[in-house]
Amino acid sequence: MVAITLLQAKDQLDAAVAALTLARQGSYSISTGTGSRASTPASVDSILKDIAYWRAEVERLSPRRGPSRVYPA
Repeated sequence: MVAITLLQAKDQLDAAVAALTLARQGSYSISTGTGSRASTPASVDSILKDIAYWRAEVERLSPRRGPSRVYPA
């Protein structure tokens, strides 16, 4: 299994969001670092699923922040 970096996940999310914008305007073709895709407005559901997947991956790969604690002076 190939590991995906946070940067790659963010790039894929950005490409999916761009694809959604273009799909809502009509058919399109877009190239990414890992390939290309072409679509028609009918594939908006597929693009929305891609966006959800890549958002989850970005969240999973992002550094966790612990709870903030404020100590009285």
